[in-house]
Amino acid sequence: MARRILVITNANDHTVRNRAVYALTQDWHRLAPGRVQTFEFPAEMGLLHDFIGPYLPGQKIDAAYPTLLELMG
Repeated sequence: MARRILVITNANDHTVRNRAVYALTQDWHRLAPGRVQTFEFPAEMGLLHDFIGPYLPGQKIDAAYPTLLELMG
């Protein structure tokens, strides 16, 4: 039913199992061709698990937020 799905992963995230996310995303690609967009923040950025939470010490929202805003259009 969704017109568009945006899946964002973080290669530096050791809490979420990105392989499971990739498998689910592949299923969505098959079911809704052209409606699924993916983006992965590279591990080199060193983002934490909750990379959108500005309240966490050491968070890099200055690096993550511009990309997120661009992706969301």
